[in-house]
Amino acid sequence: QPGNQYYLWHNEPPANHHNIDFKTLENGYYESGLVIRKLLNLQIYDLGIGVLYRYGSYGYIDAMDNIAFKISLYYGF
Repeated sequence: QPGNQYYLWHNEPPANHHNIDFKTLENGYYESGLVIRKLLNLQIYDLGIGVLYRYGSYGYIDAMDNIAFKISLYYGF
């Protein structure tokens, strides 16, 4: 199942964070890839694997550093 993920974050005023620093995604975090679901299909949930590629402002210079392997866990209620 191909897919895209986009994350945007705008940091609230620092006074609301009670002296805790956060790294924000104000430029947007983008990744696209392929996830294969239901490799292990149980009654309540299924497991799969995927590979995604990061791009945009937070992408790395070396293309291989932008590749991520992920495990998919899906609960079907």
